Amino acid sequence: MGRSSNPQRNAPRVIDVDILYLGNEQCDSPDLILPHPRLHERRFVLQPLADIRPELVLEGQAKCIAQILKELKSNEAPLVALS
Repeated sequence: MGRSSNPQRNAPRVIDVDILYLGNEQCDSPDLILPHPRLHERRFVLQPLADIRPELVLEGQAKCIAQILKELKSNEAPLVALS
């Protein structure tokens, strides 16, 4: 994309694509880890995923997405649907 690299973690980016999971694919490389290692800790990821795949059990997890979201202890406020 022609963007310049910024060594600061989480700095604003021209484009940012987060691949959280890709079916049953697993990857553990310096550039990509699938499924995302902290997916189960983030409400802003879990809540929309639970809307479309509540029964999904990700590699390395014993519980489905809906159950993980239900038990999540987080300071993140629940997402609110826009009307």
